[in-house]
Amino acid sequence: MIDTPAPYAVDDGTDVLRTWHFTVRRHVLTPPAGDPVTREIEVHRGSAAVVAIDDEQHVTLVRQYRLPLRRWTLELPTGGLEEGEDPAAAARRELAEETGLVPGAWSQLGRFANAPGHSTQWTALFLASGCRPGPTRRSGLEESTMTVEVLALDDVAAAIRDGRIVDAKTIIGLTWATAAAADGVG
Repeated sequence: MIDTPAPYAVDDGTDVLRTWHFTVRRHVLTPPAGDPVTREIEVHRGSAAVVAIDDEQHVTLVRQYRLPLRRWTLELPTGGLEEGEDPAAAARRELAEETGLVPGAWSQLGRFANAPGHSTQWTALFLASGCRPGPTRRSGLEESTMTVEVLALDDVAAAIRDGRIVDAKTIIGLTWATAAAADGVG
């Protein structure tokens, strides 16, 4: 990873909106030649998502209502990080809360920047294999209306192509998990 200085001066920013989930911060960018401009970014603690696969090569997904899209989506179990929370701990928590599954094996697939043009959010992706039922602890608004759905890994590509799966983190996670399986990982 290459970290280089910005090609312009950037101020410390001013918070213009704080929510339970993120902060919107306004920055002034001053190029070496030219007038300053403002940009707003979403400051986010990050999130963790889990590709949960059982011994029969089925992936467990959750169907939940997403207000911005005004539709139900089929997604990986996912949650935002609490302040200072380890992504693996968050992923295990979300897997239990949203699906009631307990993994037999656990590994990290990687992480990605969700929308680097306007957000600081990174999502850590984990693979939970050999999943089996455990206690379900549904605790929030989203969990109270969620349903759990199981899909054969062989059907994932078709579900993405036909629009049953439209969520980017789910597409990335399922693609990475499928590639890892093809490489004999997990």
